[in-house]
Amino acid sequence: MVIELGRWTSYQGVQRRFADTRVRKIEGRIEEVLVSFAAFAAGEKVERAQARLAKLEADRVGFLEQKLMQVEERDRLAAFVASLEGQTDHPDDERYPEFKSWVQRRLAGMNARLLPEAIARELVAFEAFAPTKAGGQESGPDTQS
Repeated sequence: MVIELGRWTSYQGVQRRFADTRVRKIEGRIEEVLVSFAAFAAGEKVERAQARLAKLEADRVGFLEQKLMQVEERDRLAAFVASLEGQTDHPDDERYPEFKSWVQRRLAGMNARLLPEAIARELVAFEAFAPTKAGGQESGPDTQS
């Protein structure tokens, strides 16, 4: 008879395969088999936690990069609006004042989306920034034992 654990975790030093031999039967090695199963289960749990933490960190970095791009776009637009302020409107074309007004409204909207309270509203549904429990463990249904 042979007992073999399929997918193996990153844990080292735990036996993965148990087989009957002429000298020793599996029945006499039940404690070793159970220790290996427990180590396998612990390794699976650790790997799931590590994968979850890696995903959360990737989500955090993605959110930050998105905000940084928005700030860069807002700053470029603010510089453009400032350059328009010093110029006179073209009275013979009514489209220019409309364009200028639209650009100013767009800048105001971008500024509003980058206020701390606006960012905080976005983060409410963002798991990557959910508060952590005492002891540094992540909170949420996926982390319950």
